Amino acid sequence: MGWLLDLITAASAELVSRLWHPATLDVLAAGHDRHDRRLPAQGHVAAARLGWGPVYPGVVYVPSRVTRVVTAKVVATLRSLAYRDTAIAALSARFDPATGALAPPTVSAEYVSAGFARGVRRQLVAHSRRTGGAQSTRLRITEVQGPPQTSAMARLSAADRQLAQIISTGGELVLTVKLPTSPATAGRAQWVRLTATVPAYLHGRPVTDRHLPTLAIDRRA
Repeated sequence: MGWLLDLITAASAELVSRLWHPATLDVLAAGHDRHDRRLPAQGHVAAARLGWGPVYPGVVYVPSRVTRVVTAKVVATLRSLAYRDTAIAALSARFDPATGALAPPTVSAEYVSAGFARGVRRQLVAHSRRTGGAQSTRLRITEVQGPPQTSAMARLSAADRQLAQIISTGGELVLTVKLPTSPATAGRAQWVRLTATVPAYLHGRPVTDRHLPTLAIDRRA
């Protein structure tokens, strides 16, 4: 499991870093591709439509279903930051580098929570100090902060039965996941299926009957 999560984390970080520019957020905010077609809600399908895919470290064989997990995770992260990018652009237009103050909003669409505004103001002040007070009219999130860090987790809901499935057999829930047998797999033979019984206390919860889980390693045990 650790090797699977290492691959997903490294690939996610590489893809986020490569996509960390305003054009990416503009596309996600607009919700349309370059042919003006609406982007699918599923992150991995949207990434495939846009031609976004991860590059894995070294010469490593990784099933395409793992790539789905990576791109679904990355697109979900970037979509959540598209709103923040829009808000930062609006707040930066009202920011005075000389005083470090934000002018009050002039239209209702510019209103954000006080806590959010304070956090963005700190970022704008830090950016102003780094650049000696030089600032364009509107800043983007990619100018005031680096790419977001990605957590070590695998959202299996983006995959299909070729990577993972959960079934009920004999009154038990059984999860089967394809996992690498080494940190740098060279081919299909080094990906094997691991089957594990889901704890009984989860059996009565509807989510376990319909959705694959998100996998992570509990460092406490």
